[in-house]
Amino acid sequence: MCTAITGRFSAPMRCRPRNQWCIRCADGPTRRPWRPARSSRHRPRLPPVPAMQCRSPQGPTADRPVMIACLPMYDWPERRAETDALWTRLCDALRDEGFDAPDALTRAGDLEGAWLGPDLLLGETCSYPLETVLRGRVRYVATPIHDAPGCGHGTYRSVIVARGRGDDAAPPANAGSILPTSLEGPLAANAPESMSGFVALRRDMARAGRLFPEPTLWTGSHRASIRAVADGEAACAAIDCVTWQIAKDHEPAAQKVHVIGWTAERPGLPLITNAAMSDADMARLRTAVAAAMPAVVLDPPTER
Repeated sequence: MCTAITGRFSAPMRCRPRNQWCIRCADGPTRRPWRPARSSRHRPRLPPVPAMQCRSPQGPTADRPVMIACLPMYDWPERRAETDALWTRLCDALRDEGFDAPDALTRAGDLEGAWLGPDLLLGETCSYPLETVLRGRVRYVATPIHDAPGCGHGTYRSVIVARGRGDDAAPPANAGSILPTSLEGPLAANAPESMSGFVALRRDMARAGRLFPEPTLWTGSHRASIRAVADGEAACAAIDCVTWQIAKDHEPAAQKVHVIGWTAERPGLPLITNAAMSDADMARLRTAVAAAMPAVVLDPPTER
C-alpha cells in the first residue's frame, strides 16, 4: 500500500497490482513478489507499471489564490518571535476550520494594499481606517483582548506622554478621558489616520472644548513619536497603551518621558478579512480566532 498525501491527513491508496512492490514508497507485501518464470516462452510479458506519484497537499488554483495574513500593529523587531508564535496558533486554528492559511505572515510595507487585497485571509488594522477608507471594502472578524493598563474587554486607550521623569497618571476609572490642564505643541504623531496617535486626542480635546496642541510633527510610528518627545523635538504625544507597554520594555526613550493623561476608551484594533468572505466563512473565521487568542466580536467595532 502507498500512502497518498491529501492535505493534513493521509489515506492508504493501492499504487500497484497485488503482490508487487511500490518503488516510490518501498511499501509492499511481506513475501517475495511474484514474477513470471524466465523459462516460460509462451507467457506474455507484463508491461511495466509506472511509479506512483504521491500527491502533495492541495495548493492554490485560479479559483483559490494564495492567501496572506498580516499582524503589523504591534510587530516590533524585538517582538517578532511573539508575533510569529501568535500566528502559529492562529494558523493551526484556521486550518482546523478548513482555510488555506499561509505558513508565515506577510510583512508588507503597503498596509492599505494588503488590507484591501482579495487574498487577505486575516489582517490587523486600526479602527479609524475601518470606519473610513476600509468601510464596506473589508469584513470585520473580531477584536483581540489585550492585557495592558488602559485596556478593557476589546477596548483600549492612548497615554499622553510628555518629556521628563515624573509620576505616571493612572488610567481613568470610567470610560472617559483624563486630559492635562495644559497641553501645548508641538505634538508628535505617527500618522493623521491613526486613531490612537492623533484622531482620539483630537476628538477628546474637541469634546472637552479645548484647543488642540499645534503644530503636529509627523513621525511615522509610535516609537518615533516617543523618541521625538524624549529628544525635545515635540512637547507631547498620544501613544496606544499596548504600544506604550511594549515601549517600556524595549525602547530606552520611554524612560525619558512620563504619562500625563489618557484618552477615552475606544474599540481596540480590529481583525479583518477580504470582502468576498461569506457569512459561513465568517463564522468559521471567528471560531478559529476564538480558539487561538482572547478576542471579542464588537457591535459596532468602531467608534463611529
